[in-house]
Amino acid sequence: MKTVLRRAVSNIKLPNLDLGINYFSSSFSGPIKDAQIDSFMDEVDNYLSNIKNIYSKACEEYILNMDNSAKQGKMSDSILSKLKEELESQEKDLKTKESTLETLRKCLSELEKAG
Repeated sequence: MKTVLRRAVSNIKLPNLDLGINYFSSSFSGPIKDAQIDSFMDEVDNYLSNIKNIYSKACEEYILNMDNSAKQGKMSDSILSKLKEELESQEKDLKTKESTLETLRKCLSELEKAG
């Protein structure tokens, strides 16, 4: 089951998470004096708030794109078909082993009769 799930998940195409380029630019230059600290801190707070909004929107888009990608990939069909393939392969292997075991039993029986 783990292998099947890993294969199904690995087939999902992950969208890019684009945060863009955001530089902090301030109207201040050089050392900030005591009277300017509040204004500078307001600029910093606005910049951080803007970054947070950009990040939140990018995350929402990423999750929506990933959800759409998973739906397009028909995850459940993929998982079930791969499980069916695995089951058929296991059944085939079991039949082969049973046939081999029966052949070996016949050989043993013949050897016991001859000996």
